[in-house]
Amino acid sequence: MDYDKHFEQMEAKLAHLRHQLDLQDERIDSLPKLTSRQANKTDKPVDCIAAYEGRVRRLEDAVFNKTS
Repeated sequence: MDYDKHFEQMEAKLAHLRHQLDLQDERIDSLPKLTSRQANKTDKPVDCIAAYEGRVRRLEDAVFNKTS
């Protein structure tokens, strides 16, 4: 067995794994930013729905009172 060739192959695999870990670290580091951005996006639709809350309650009351 050619140990030099085997050693070079192992070094190449190790370099590839280190590169993959670096990429993964970058993705993990960007998660808080993405989470924050997503939270800001989801707050807007909730505000729109909250604006109709009173109307929905009145409609529910009218429907449930009518069926009672």
